[in-house]
Amino acid sequence: MNHSPRLFFAIICLLFFSVNTTRTVADPLPEPWQSKRVEVVKLAERACTGNRSAVNEVKKRLNGGDPIMMNSAGWLQHYCDNYKFLSESDVIEYQRKSALAGYPIALSNYGERLIRGNLGVAKDRALGLSMMNQAVAGGYGRAAYDLASFYIKGEYLPKNPKKARQYYITAKSEGVAPDRLAKLSSEIAIAEALSSPSGTLSSGKNTAESTPITEQFAALAVSLAGGAYGFAHDYPDAKSAQERAIKECKSRGGNDCDVKMIGQGKGCMAYHSTGGSATAHGWAIGATRNAVQKRASQECRKRNRNAQCDNTSWVCNDRTKSKLKVVLNKPLPAVTTGETAKSQCLVLTYLSCKAFVPGKSRSTDITGASRQMYSIENCGGRSRQALGWWLEKNNWLHAGREKNGTWGGFSNKEKAYFKPILMDFMNKAISAFPACTKPETVIIRFFKLPESYDIYAKPHYWRKVIAHTIP
Repeated sequence: MNHSPRLFFAIICLLFFSVNTTRTVADPLPEPWQSKRVEVVKLAERACTGNRSAVNEVKKRLNGGDPIMMNSAGWLQHYCDNYKFLSESDVIEYQRKSALAGYPIALSNYGERLIRGNLGVAKDRALGLSMMNQAVAGGYGRAAYDLASFYIKGEYLPKNPKKARQYYITAKSEGVAPDRLAKLSSEIAIAEALSSPSGTLSSGKNTAESTPITEQFAALAVSLAGGAYGFAHDYPDAKSAQERAIKECKSRGGNDCDVKMIGQGKGCMAYHSTGGSATAHGWAIGATRNAVQKRASQECRKRNRNAQCDNTSWVCNDRTKSKLKVVLNKPLPAVTTGETAKSQCLVLTYLSCKAFVPGKSRSTDITGASRQMYSIENCGGRSRQALGWWLEKNNWLHAGREKNGTWGGFSNKEKAYFKPILMDFMNKAISAFPACTKPETVIIRFFKLPESYDIYAKPHYWRKVIAHTIP
């Protein structure tokens, strides 16, 4: 390709003026992340010197799932002699958990691993790009800078000067160090010039600041069976956004992921849940992050006996100027109050299997954790009560003793209703775990309190958990 003298003169000028001696500073995060980040950095530095109280606190936070501390595991392992016991796989797993907890820096770092596919994890460009975009939406300018670099170099993502310029603008607005930005700006301007039809630099106001972002669809997918969720934002069409949200939900362990919301244009989505098995949910879509966070919190509280829900997440389409259009907003699970609430119980099914694990005498339970509220008469009086079918004897478990204790109070009509449900679950459980060649009993149990339910729904070596919805 022949380029005009004007082009080469412009390139030389851009390279000359890209030199910048501004000192690089840490890329800031929005509050409250930044204050917590500073505090964790200081704590990690004290632990690195061997300070006993700091070492104990770091251990406590790593085991407790502190997302900022988990993301700092790599720094501890690399720079601190007393943390050399951490393996590279330990560091990657901590970073993955931190990303799933929504920490923007971890989302960026782990997302980059997925995009590159050569830093200890298998390549998944779509998931990595989604994570890095979440980091950008979370206010981490370095993620926008790195994405701009990927798009301008074309090594890990297809070369796209237009997208590079868009991410550059975001990085600049988030306060990324000027010396980094200056070099990146030069590279983008050169790429734009070389890709223009005439082979010359664009003139007038054809800059990224005036270029609209075309990606403007967002989606939320939720697994009601366990609280797993997945977001997508800034996607070019609704189908792609739905696919991304479903994939992310499944990557968090969701077995019944379903798209609950789709939005087009500038706006935000939030999802709140609570309980180890997500016994309450709340989601919302709207124009601003604060508005949807507030509404999702309110909806979740309504379904959590007015208690605060502890799992919170959100995402925004914030790089488009088009007005928000709600494409899909599925209704939340019904709120039960007063006399109706008294007849609502959490329900769980499980199949007991002999000789499931070689060398273990204890039977293994395959638990169907539906995480749903089920309407049944006198639920409060039956909390933790169960109805079971003994497969070997082809009869109800503890037949003749139903009026007392755990197994009491089920009418013949209720037994007739629940028996096909139990048999259906047994078939699904054996299909999911063919090692269950000697099924013993299949049981349905009711719980009034989520805390009690969570105990029975928690996986162990002798308890396998699958999603199962009671009709």
